[in-house]
This record gives sequence, structure tokens and C-alpha cells, in this order.
Amino acid sequence: MMGLPIKLTSTTNHNDVVHNLLQRGDFLLTDIKPSIAPAMDIGNPYNFQRIFYYLSGKNGELVKELLEKFESGEKVQIPDDLFKKLKLLISSQAVDDDQIKLAMKKCFHENSYLLCPHTATAVSCFYDNHDRYKKRTICIATASPVKFREAVLAAGLVPMETDAIKQLSCLATKFIDLEATDDCNAILRSKIVKLSTSN
Repeated sequence: MMGLPIKLTSTTNHNDVVHNLLQRGDFLLTDIKPSIAPAMDIGNPYNFQRIFYYLSGKNGELVKELLEKFESGEKVQIPDDLFKKLKLLISSQAVDDDQIKLAMKKCFHENSYLLCPHTATAVSCFYDNHDRYKKRTICIATASPVKFREAVLAAGLVPMETDAIKQLSCLATKFIDLEATDDCNAILRSKIVKLSTSN
């Protein structure tokens, strides 16, 4: 494989279908349990179809077969050779809401940096494993904590708002009603062009 020589770690919340896949090589549609990191409350990790496709040597038939079984509710065991390649590329960890809140609190107290709850899953994993990491570690921030006021409060922290966010909350809501038969792509493209060319 070519590209940047990095090792990825996928950190999930307690909805851990991705973690189970990366640890055991099997996956099963699961019920979703709400968490304080709601964008991770998923039971169907759609991004894995691309990973399976490339790691299997672009074997579309294999990927189709795996996903059809998975989507029918059947527990799927991925082939050993595919699982070995996956493990070389990505490690994983699952954290619960308490660990997320602790990571948010620790990062803020140590760095004066407020994390969103999704980013805090990665930071929690880093805090748990930083002694084992032999190289530099980058945790990718995925969202602004401003969007997750309840999670910030649950972590015992004070939500912060920027002037730009305060201004947004004062603006009128704008929308257009669309019919099922409308060409949404054309309407969206027209709006984007209009916004990007107006001064």
C-alpha cells in the first residue's frame, strides 16, 4: 500500500459495532443506545464498504456479499486475510459517556481547550494509551463544542460561545419547501452559485 505511513485508531462510543469489527473481525447490526456523542450513535458503519473494497483488492463481489448479509441482520465474519489487513491498518477502542466527560474535563483543565464529545472519544483513547505510543499522536477534532452544550455541561464545564456563533443565533431562519418531485441537486447548486457570486 502507498501513502502516508500512519497507524489509525478508530475510537467509538458505547455503540461499538466498529470496535467489535476491528477487534474480532465480525459485525452485526445493533440497536442504538443514545450517548453524549450523538454523531457516533450508529449501527451501520457505511464507510467500511470502501475500506473492505480496497483491502480486498477491489473485490466488489465480496464486499457486496458481506454487506448484504450484514444489512439483512445476519452476523458477518469477514475473511481472515481481509481481517489481518484491517488490523494492520486500524486499531480501535470503545469509550463510554463517563470516559468522554472525563477526557473533556481533563483536556480543558490541562490545556484550556474545550473538546466536543466526539473529539473527546479520541482524546480519551490517547489518555488511556499515550505511554504505549512510540510516535507522535494526532487526535482529529470533528466538531465545535459549541454545538454540544448539553455534553459540555454534563462534563462539568462551562459552554463557550464565540461572537460569530452569537450572531448566528440572532439571524432569522431561512428555508424553502421542496416537493418530492423537485430537482434538489439543481436547486442546491443554484443557491450555492448565487451565494458564492454575490457580494
